[in-house]
Amino acid sequence: IPIHLLSLAAGDDEFVANVHHLIVLGDHSKLALVEEYAAMTDKAYIMNIVTTIATEDHAKLEHIKIQAENHQAVHIASIFVCQKQNSLVEFTKFSSGGIFARDDLAVKLLERGADCKTAGFYHLRKKNQYIDHHIDLLHFAPHSQSEMLYKGIVDKKSRAVFNGRLYVEKDAQKILAYQANHNLLLSKEAEVYSKPELEIYADDVKCKHGATIGQLDQDALFYMRARGIAEAEARNILLQGFAEEILKRVLHPGIKQRV
Repeated sequence: IPIHLLSLAAGDDEFVANVHHLIVLGDHSKLALVEEYAAMTDKAYIMNIVTTIATEDHAKLEHIKIQAENHQAVHIASIFVCQKQNSLVEFTKFSSGGIFARDDLAVKLLERGADCKTAGFYHLRKKNQYIDHHIDLLHFAPHSQSEMLYKGIVDKKSRAVFNGRLYVEKDAQKILAYQANHNLLLSKEAEVYSKPELEIYADDVKCKHGATIGQLDQDALFYMRARGIAEAEARNILLQGFAEEILKRVLHPGIKQRV
């Protein structure tokens, strides 16, 4: 059963909240955690969250984050992870709120067999909305694996930034790693800055990366409209298909419905 950690902004005053989460998973332990941020106020506020995570041998963590702050909020979050032997950590983030949002994730794969999978989906729909993702996956041990997949839909005069870095130390051989960032621009004023990085000092690895920034497929849109589907519905179907690759990572039906 997942643990639901809900942060709900309320009240008539502006505020700053500084939060620290500490999560330690012992040997062979498992945790499913849903971290959600929402608001019942339209006042400006700042959420500043620091999360520290340690996973011991064969531990498994499934972490899902839903960021839906109000349109005036500032959301800043930093997660620091240390993984031991054969541990598995899966991060999936969904971000749509705040006027300014930044998520930093730094993962150290310290021992053989450590595996980290990160994914995120962001949807910017407000004028001057800004979202920033910085991910560092650091391989310090051989036979470790990592995956980084982030996708975004950016509309109106909003801006998204993605910086994903994959680091492989000299003695960390037999690494399997992948990173990608894909974006759709729905407005001529929308902007995306994508910077995937590989910093590899080992010579026996399988690593790849890529980034794309584009618009809706007009041929697909025309095909659907020619078969009687209204333009708004056709666009929505195409956007849902774009997001589905991230949504399907959420296996719990209740959580998926919430997202």
